[in-house]
Amino acid sequence: MHDLTAIRRAMTPPAPTLEQLRELEQCAVQRHARACAKLAVAEAEEDAAEDHLRRARAMVAQFIADNPDPQLAIPGMDQPA
Repeated sequence: MHDLTAIRRAMTPPAPTLEQLRELEQCAVQRHARACAKLAVAEAEEDAAEDHLRRARAMVAQFIADNPDPQLAIPGMDQPA
């Protein structure tokens, strides 16, 4: 039993030093900065994609308005079969 306790104690890592904790903090700060930069790029891409989608839908609507379906001019063709 004593050997098991000694083994567990030997396997337990020591508490981190202040220097190690500060190093960990600096890594976290850098990770956060990278995430913020990626988020800004992603938000800009989403804005551009939304603008493109809006313009594409407007072009489709304009095309439909400029080119009405001639089949709809036939009486009764506007109703489903």
